[in-house]
Amino acid sequence: MATNFNKSGMTWDQGDFNYDGNVNGTDFNLLATNFNRVAPVVAQNPPGLTAGAGAQYSVSTSGGIQVLDVTAGTVTLSADLSAALGQYILKIENGASVVLTSGQHLDQLLLIGDGTIDIGSQTLFIDYGTGTDPISSIATSIKNGYANGTWNGAGIMSSAAAANSKSYGLGYADSVDAGIPENLPSGTIEIKYTLLGDANLDGVVNGTDFDFLLLADNFNQSANQSAVAASSQVTATAASTVTPQAITTISASDLNDDVGTVLGKHVAKKKSHH
Repeated sequence: MATNFNKSGMTWDQGDFNYDGNVNGTDFNLLATNFNRVAPVVAQNPPGLTAGAGAQYSVSTSGGIQVLDVTAGTVTLSADLSAALGQYILKIENGASVVLTSGQHLDQLLLIGDGTIDIGSQTLFIDYGTGTDPISSIATSIKNGYANGTWNGAGIMSSAAAANSKSYGLGYADSVDAGIPENLPSGTIEIKYTLLGDANLDGVVNGTDFDFLLLADNFNQSANQSAVAASSQVTATAASTVTPQAITTISASDLNDDVGTVLGKHVAKKKSHH
């Protein structure tokens, strides 16, 4: 642009950004205002990405890692973009949202303000590697998305869980949690739509999950990095008398009761059979 400064008869690619045919200080100011900014992509969506009406996003590179920055509206991901972008950073700005209809593998998940990601019925992996473990912020974002059982809060939420809140939620685990789930790669967090009580995220609620809840060091402790969800604490007295086999007798009507009530009924049932 400097070689064209103060010249007339210029075009856009010669530095005329206000269409007056001249290159001068006004054009320099326009350039300076946008310096180092990346224009949002509104068309020509990458494969697997659909931008809703009014949605804006950009794809750039930071430290050799691709960054998908959703700045406005709703973007739907129907394919794992890591196939095209590698382990990428997903950044969701205040007021924007991302909906998953396919699982994703990320390097980082950055939620700004009330930016929201709807996991739906999918699974999300965050490979933080040797960097800082973000499990604390992930757990907080899931709690915010849970929104007292409505699953419509900002943060990490699930429209699928909202429609099946009696039975399903978002389970989450960190590779530092031994055995939850097995074979999770080092430096990885998994967030999965699954059955309430599926502590090891294998898609099945059985004696293994029950043993984890009652026999591990987590019993009677506050929130832990597991998929177990309960509406009240279970007392040690009740827990010590229940076997995994007894859990298989819990009926659909028990879904309206809290955990203590359910276990109490089935402890009594177990005792009456002796």
